[in-house]
Amino acid sequence: MRCIRTVAIVIGLAAPFVPYGAADAGSCALRDRTRSVYELYPESTAFSTFVGYFSLSQGKRLEKEVGVDVRLADLGATTVCVPLIDTSPVGFLQARADLGELGLVELVWALDLDLRVREVRVQRSRETHSATIRDASFREQFVGKGLRDLVAWKNDPTTGVVASVPKDARPLVTLFVESGIKAAAILSRTFDDEVRSARLLGHIHRIFKGTSEVKRVTEPLSQDAIDAIRDMNGCPPDQIANDTFVLLRAVGDDGTLGWLAHARLRAEPTSEVWWAVSPEGTVRETLVHDTNDAGAPESAEELHGRDLGTLTVSDDGAASPLIVATREVLCLIRARTRPATRRER
Repeated sequence: MRCIRTVAIVIGLAAPFVPYGAADAGSCALRDRTRSVYELYPESTAFSTFVGYFSLSQGKRLEKEVGVDVRLADLGATTVCVPLIDTSPVGFLQARADLGELGLVELVWALDLDLRVREVRVQRSRETHSATIRDASFREQFVGKGLRDLVAWKNDPTTGVVASVPKDARPLVTLFVESGIKAAAILSRTFDDEVRSARLLGHIHRIFKGTSEVKRVTEPLSQDAIDAIRDMNGCPPDQIANDTFVLLRAVGDDGTLGWLAHARLRAEPTSEVWWAVSPEGTVRETLVHDTNDAGAPESAEELHGRDLGTLTVSDDGAASPLIVATREVLCLIRARTRPATRRER
């Protein structure tokens, strides 16, 4: 197991990744990081960490959005481990310590790239009902759950995991659920750019197997690109904005394996979208994420397998912002692979 310093320069984000040992102070209570990463992410070959600051204003916003109490101990420096396969992120590992009736309850949350629970372990608990949360069948109920699922469990204790345990154990189980909510929500709030960077790198390696190099397209919305989109699409870019747009090219031994684009929509500024596009210009995968709730991105399967020829806009121009943005992304990639000689509608 190696621990390395990783800087996300490939997509132009100044992610403050720091090597193991440089961030032992702070709120992270994770013991034996190397062993934890290897056990929870056995496919990983290395890991890195990044350190951020969770502010009082972010805490107040979080309380309002998800209904959990943010304690003073939740504020300040926080550390997250990032398991890697070579230099490709595969998830986020964070330990949280919350105050129970008999002392601190320390939980280790292993999340995937989309902040869904991959595994959760009890690192320390002296509570009366500790056996309940240490039980593997109890913890397995959390696997695959995202922030929305955990908030639903908290808001309706008559259903879900809280209702499945004896009444005396419910305060501890509620603490367990709230710990997971904070792990995902604080991570997304504190490390917004870093999480986005990790998702881009992780998803491009996941989707395009054999990627040996990831290249960022410089100035993806240059004037030449805008003119090309206008020629092919009949209008200049309307839904993708230059200040949020990133275009990456996955390169393998035989050349381009595909493209991964990311942008926020002008008409829906809280919606950010990832598009994976084949070298032939066909949409392979689309993920849409509402940044207001920090939940896991949702797949827009209706776009999968579509290209410029099949992804059409009606004669009156009516189309969802996502469809318009998808056409613009496909036009941009087409402009990067061959000159535009005619308008494609």
